[in-house]
Amino acid sequence: MDHLLLSYFENYYQKANEAERACFEEILSLQDPVLIEMFANPLKIDNQDHRSIVVQIIGTEEGFLLK
Repeated sequence: MDHLLLSYFENYYQKANEAERACFEEILSLQDPVLIEMFANPLKIDNQDHRSIVVQIIGTEEGFLLK
């Protein structure tokens, strides 16, 4: 999980606008079980801004299963 979040930070954060940066920072404040659920099934994320960041991180709306 940390690797995925760090990857976004290194590749997109500096280019992101203020709202996207704030959204990413909100995501960082979430507990691991919530993050795992978000990454496993982005389509269930109610907050569209959070969903957009998660999809950008994993590259798909289909989800990312951690094994």
